Amino acid sequence: MDPLRPFSDLIRSLWKSSTPRVERARGGTGARRASPQSTPEAESGSLSLRSEIRSRIRQIGLSDPRRVREVFVETVIARELGLGTTHAADLTELAQRIAARIGSHSELSARLHTLLVAIAEDRAAG
Repeated sequence: MDPLRPFSDLIRSLWKSSTPRVERARGGTGARRASPQSTPEAESGSLSLRSEIRSRIRQIGLSDPRRVREVFVETVIARELGLGTTHAADLTELAQRIAARIGSHSELSARLHTLLVAIAEDRAAG
């Protein structure tokens, strides 16, 4: 099982619960954009997502677990919306709220941080 999947699913769930507010504010329709990639790996998204997360975490470093969580959430949401990492920062407020909810659960937060450290250090996580 892909170790990112439970966290991606959690973020997707939290994101969907606040989507109506976000969509109204942005004037969006709520429809997910199709990904331009069509390979089996891209369909699962795990390798590509892992690479995006690794790149972004390496840019900010691992010293602030809260910020690492936020970057992870931004990246996953941007991917779900089909925005890519260039627009991930546009989702900062929403990502901060979701990351704070994840951070409020110590065991979940610790598991995620361990996984993100492994990804940033390019170790197999699982």
